Amino acid sequence: MPENGGAPTSVPSRHFPATAALTPQDRARGVGAIVNIAKKHNLTTAGIYSSTEGFEGIFNSRGLSDWHTQTLAEISITMLGDNSSGWQKLKLARRRPGSTQKPWPKLPPAKPQNQSTRST
Repeated sequence: MPENGGAPTSVPSRHFPATAALTPQDRARGVGAIVNIAKKHNLTTAGIYSSTEGFEGIFNSRGLSDWHTQTLAEISITMLGDNSSGWQKLKLARRRPGSTQKPWPKLPPAKPQNQSTRST
């Protein structure tokens, strides 16, 4: 058993420089793409696009001392039509490989049963 009481000696990284490098302009382009889709289909849209970079420390009286850093990007959107609405959320710790041209993740299409509710 390791001297640190069995704690893992290596922790997978959840810090990705590409996500940490997202700028307000990058997020604005992502929001613009979402708004353009809504306009194309005559929908009203609202949502958020955020990115964060943070760190946490863990320490104990047995000498365990370590830091963990991570990044996170999140997009959440709602679109409203005359008789329906749809919602989708995506959280990622990192950007997709090869995403240098688009600094926001591409939202996967929602399944119709999870995408909207219709009023009668």
